[in-house]
Parts: sequence; C-alpha cells; structure tokens
Amino acid sequence: MARVGRALTAATLAYEAGAEVSLPLAADLLRTVGDETVRQRDLPLRSGLSKEAVAMGVNWLVRHSLAEAGDGRTVSLTAAGRRALAAYRPRVAEQDDPGLRAALEAVLDRRNALVTGLVPQDGCWRGTRPYRAQTDARLVDPTAALPWQPMVLHRGGWPDGS
Repeated sequence: MARVGRALTAATLAYEAGAEVSLPLAADLLRTVGDETVRQRDLPLRSGLSKEAVAMGVNWLVRHSLAEAGDGRTVSLTAAGRRALAAYRPRVAEQDDPGLRAALEAVLDRRNALVTGLVPQDGCWRGTRPYRAQTDARLVDPTAALPWQPMVLHRGGWPDGS
C-alpha cells in the first residue's frame, strides 16, 4: 500500500508542476461541475467529497474566478474555469499509469476487506443522514463513488473532526 501512495504522490506532483489548479480541485470539482450548473448540495455525491470539502473547494474556485455561485446555492464554471478543466484533461492523461490504476482498482474491489469495512455498524454516523447516501454509493460501486484524487482538509472533514 505504501508503494501505491508513493506512486500517487509522484503522479500528483508531476501533474501539479505548472498547473493552474491543484489536482484534487480539478479532478474532484471542475470535472464534476463541467459545463453544467450544479446544486452545491449535489456535489458531495457526484464527487465523493464531504460537504465540507465541497464548500472549501467551491469557495476557492469562486475566489479565483474559476466558478460562479448562483441563486439557490448553484455552481457553474466561468470561462476561466472551463479553460482550466480543458487544460486538466490532457495533463492528467499524460500522468495516467496503468499499473497504478490497476493497483487502486484492486484496493477498491468490492470483495476487498477495505470495501467490506465501509459497511456501517449500527449507530455509526456513516449510516445516518446525510452520510448514508454516500456510504451506499461507495458500497455499490467504490470506484465511481470515491473522489478521483484525495483531498486533505486542514480539519479532516468528518463529523468527528478526524
């Protein structure tokens, strides 16, 4: 697992050398908003991020004129945001590593103990609203429901602060 982490870190650093937007923001938010106007409350399920990470990321994108927040808490990309998304796609394709992709998919295989461990125990916060929808999505298809790139917040992002 440590080798997978090192490979992911190396790919992230290679992508971010000279990139306008960090890989987590591009892969997890720019990509999921795309050409649409999206309700901010829909982004956690679409991106796999916590609502706290979505709020932080959307605020950053708005402050840097890459997105606009609209009425009803909607988000859409500006022309600059669409250019950043267009720049993200070929840049990330250059970093694609079939070996790393296979290793990550093996970790997220539904028969893997890691994914089995996502089933919430009775009374666990992951089994309650609003987290239950993300938990269920991850159990059905972990590769689709998790963020495409890890995002680390200064405070964690989960209700217990971890």
